[in-house]
Amino acid sequence: MPRMPQDDQEYLRKLGPVSDSDLTPAGRLWQLTNARYVLGMKAFLPILNERVAPGGESFRVHTSFAIVPKPGIIEARSYEELTAVENPDGPFALFENTQALPRALLISKWQVNTNEEAALNQIADRGFDPKQMVIIDENPSIVAAPAGTNTSGTVDYVSYSPKDVKLKAKAEAPAILLLNDRYDPEWRVYVDGKQEKLLRCNYIMRGVAVGPGNHEVEFRYEPALHGLYTTLGGVALALVLCCLVPFIPERREQERIEPREAQKPARAPAG
Repeated sequence: MPRMPQDDQEYLRKLGPVSDSDLTPAGRLWQLTNARYVLGMKAFLPILNERVAPGGESFRVHTSFAIVPKPGIIEARSYEELTAVENPDGPFALFENTQALPRALLISKWQVNTNEEAALNQIADRGFDPKQMVIIDENPSIVAAPAGTNTSGTVDYVSYSPKDVKLKAKAEAPAILLLNDRYDPEWRVYVDGKQEKLLRCNYIMRGVAVGPGNHEVEFRYEPALHGLYTTLGGVALALVLCCLVPFIPERREQERIEPREAQKPARAPAG
């Protein structure tokens, strides 16, 4: 990003590695942003489980592979001549992060925190479990289930495009549908065809409150029209100027020459 928004800067700063021996903030970043797969040397697996996600075997080798010349090439002389080939003994691996959140999920426990800095500190805290609770920026339109229960439900994708996301949700209790896509106030959310309040979740993601039952949920990017009005105004001004230019009177050639002729010194009479 040439001009990264302030909240993105704060998010990455808070979830950046503390030191080479403590990479747990990066593990939380990958978890919150649903980074399920990571490429690296296979020998890095112990480091991932000891420094990025300590306390368990969160990372595992999904696929081992080797980098070899493409078919027909004996000796590769550029990166374009190389390819990846699955190989159980290969030195490289596609690691799976089993702690990564799904792209969309239902969470029946939430906490309201209207202070952005406090919300960011909370999701970065090692004691916070984003699989069990979501932090939202305002009170939802539903009442939470009784304490002690943590039922959720299922979410399935119907379609996904950069400006329109359609989901089917089956909630077993009142819940927050957390969509781990970047929050922006110009997104709109519709539940069963009715517009609902877009929630800012976990500091930087978006979501919506849903009641128990089956729901069709749609997130649509619908920017305000002020940008369109500005663009149309600029186009209209350009058209007006283009129409006026041909009618601006041009100075005649004589008018440009005469002043120069008047400035020439008079010649002295001959002889």
